[in-house]
Amino acid sequence: MELTVRRLFELQTAAALGREVEGTGTRRVGTRPAAHDLAAEAELDPGIAPRTTRAVDPARVADPRHILLTGATGFLGTALLRELLARTSATVHCLVRADDEFAAAERLRNALNSRGLRIDGEAAARIAAVPGDLARPLLGLSEDRFDRLADLVDAVYHNGARVSAVEPYSRLRDPNVYGTREAIRLAARSRAVPVHYVSTAAVAVSAADNPPVITEDRRVPAEEVLPSGYVASKWVGEGLVRAAAERGLPVTVHRPGRIGGHSGTGSGGTDDTLWHLVRAMLVLGAVPESASVSAATVDLVPVDHVARMMVHLSLRPGTAGLTHHLTCRQPVRFTALTDALRRRGHDLAVLPDAEWGERLRRTRERNPEAGLEAAALLEGLLPTAIGLGGLHFDQRNTTAGLADADVGFPVVDEALLARYIAYFTESGFFPPPKHAPTRAKGETS
Repeated sequence: MELTVRRLFELQTAAALGREVEGTGTRRVGTRPAAHDLAAEAELDPGIAPRTTRAVDPARVADPRHILLTGATGFLGTALLRELLARTSATVHCLVRADDEFAAAERLRNALNSRGLRIDGEAAARIAAVPGDLARPLLGLSEDRFDRLADLVDAVYHNGARVSAVEPYSRLRDPNVYGTREAIRLAARSRAVPVHYVSTAAVAVSAADNPPVITEDRRVPAEEVLPSGYVASKWVGEGLVRAAAERGLPVTVHRPGRIGGHSGTGSGGTDDTLWHLVRAMLVLGAVPESASVSAATVDLVPVDHVARMMVHLSLRPGTAGLTHHLTCRQPVRFTALTDALRRRGHDLAVLPDAEWGERLRRTRERNPEAGLEAAALLEGLLPTAIGLGGLHFDQRNTTAGLADADVGFPVVDEALLARYIAYFTESGFFPPPKHAPTRAKGETS
């Protein structure tokens, strides 16, 4: 039988592999085994509810003194931290997976520096690194520390999650689902503290059928969740925070689409499936045919814009109970990206998907150091890797909340794509081009 790399990644026990070979394995949908009852997983423990109706003072919503931020070392997390420090006078308590405060502070500092987000002076003094772990009870804190933090904070920004396009739901459940449960527990421990939950627009997309416009209040049935362990974990997380909202916790859900690099510097994250696919194309010198057709589009919103919009929306009164789609308003054609790569000096032929996949496998076998493992795991998932650009997301709540904001949704043009490509090339993530580049419109030296 033929067993893909992706399938081997999913079937992690000898018993599961045996059932697969015998053809008696449990039917699977993408990376999520059908054995998981997502609707049941989204049921919040009965004991988690605000102990009192006393909520955070409304004045503190717009001017919080203490904020808990999870996932502060991640790509979006570092941008959120910088924006929270710029837009508020609060002390931002950053939960960081580490053994002690020194290690947590060092890891946070390294994450900021790696993205060119140096924070000094008074703002740096308002950063409090909290060693913990999303995958552990009470966020990895002692009960006393957990209670003190619950009494202190005026808002919880739950951005932390393990992000993976290929790992199964069972591997992501502890940090993404149980971590969300514990963040809710902290917010409900003392008062009804507002929770801003960072989800993904993909949870509103059905694997079966979708309407012409995907509204911000849309929630697909459990059996129609996209075939992705990560999306499944975020769908369950949304279920938990919505259950908490029904018990009196002020909850706002933010659903970003694909988050692109910084609009000014081009600095981006290398964990995104799109950029692993692009990197593989550059190494192979070829584009899979399904990714090169004119209908394929990429939804990108620069990370600094996502962070500024999210923080602006969170500081407005009356956002509890709302969901915001922070998705790209004008998706860019995938061919615009490949054209930008060709202008940079890369040779890119167009191959049928099967032939492209075979070239990928042969290249990996001949050159294990090429770093194509992530791309190989995306086999059969090219549409998901490219993005959700072909869908129309309603942004009614988002538009209303940003009416008085100094930030919006930028157009992804040639100059921005050129900055992204330049950054990934200079950082060594993309291989160097074979030819001299042709400058794009609007690109400066």
